[in-house]
Amino acid sequence: MKIKILSLVIFLAASNLSWAQGEIGGRQIVNDAFILTSPTDKNVKVEGSPYVTEDYMPARISTFDNKIFEVKYDAVLDEILVKTDEGGKSEAYALPKNGRQDISIILISGNKTYQIFDYVNDDSEKTSGFFVLLSSLAAPIKFLKKEKIRFYEEKVATSGYDRGRPAEYRRLSDSYFLKINDQPAIEFSTNKKDFAKLFPNHEDEVLAYIKSEKLKLKEETDLTKLALFLNQLK
Repeated sequence: MKIKILSLVIFLAASNLSWAQGEIGGRQIVNDAFILTSPTDKNVKVEGSPYVTEDYMPARISTFDNKIFEVKYDAVLDEILVKTDEGGKSEAYALPKNGRQDISIILISGNKTYQIFDYVNDDSEKTSGFFVLLSSLAAPIKFLKKEKIRFYEEKVATSGYDRGRPAEYRRLSDSYFLKINDQPAIEFSTNKKDFAKLFPNHEDEVLAYIKSEKLKLKEETDLTKLALFLNQLK
């Protein structure tokens, strides 16, 4: 098994892989698309957690019918971890972000879906990452949510007037992105006028709809409603 894992890691490092079916740890999973990983160390001196949910949650991966996996999202490393058990020992495998973008990870509790998308990051660079899907995957225009946790180093007090701060993982406000057709997703402004300008051919219609329906651009139920409207525009 160790030889198999080593060869898998080398193969992943050497090529850009598509996802294929296989077995690791006696369970059928997406082989040649999992990387054996060491989950983010949980130092007892560090407050908080890098994971959106501390426990692994039951989930389905869209390419496997009637199979349940145990997953959790590391928002610091932007990784979906998949747990396998072999001989009483648990190991975590990470779904690489350069994998196929048509595979969904669907949490059974709450029916929450993670998906890989290309997006423009804070440095205006195109990259890939895991998002929570807020709209129909098939829709040309869709809204996405980026869950964010940041690690802050310990701050040591340098004087009696200065207050120290322990190292911590801090959950930040979620970010919301707009994806149009095959373009990379972009984080959008919650200012209604600025948002409407993203649709130059329908700017007045979009702004009027947002105002008439009293939509808030950081309310997920409102974004779901707005997505339906945007996808009806010609």
